[in-house]
Amino acid sequence: MEFQQNTENGRILALDLGKKRIGLALSDPLGISAQGLPTLQRTTIREDIAVLEALVREHDVKLVLLGHPLNMSGAEGRQAVYTRDFAERLQERTGLT
Repeated sequence: MEFQQNTENGRILALDLGKKRIGLALSDPLGISAQGLPTLQRTTIREDIAVLEALVREHDVKLVLLGHPLNMSGAEGRQAVYTRDFAERLQERTGLT
């Protein structure tokens, strides 16, 4: 996935994807500052994505940011592949980049 600049004002939801929890931060409507949200305790990928979709709708999120984990060598590992799959599934569900 490629990063695309947010061309319209709106909130940004940033995710720190882990195996047991997902860290969340939500920007203000102008995308200038962000505040942490309560950490999401993971259950199943379907339920996790449903909760994130509800947050996106509730806060009128326009862009979701997700870290791209790399190994110390700079190469992609299993977590990077998992994160990309998660991002694609979230994008399909929400329609957001």
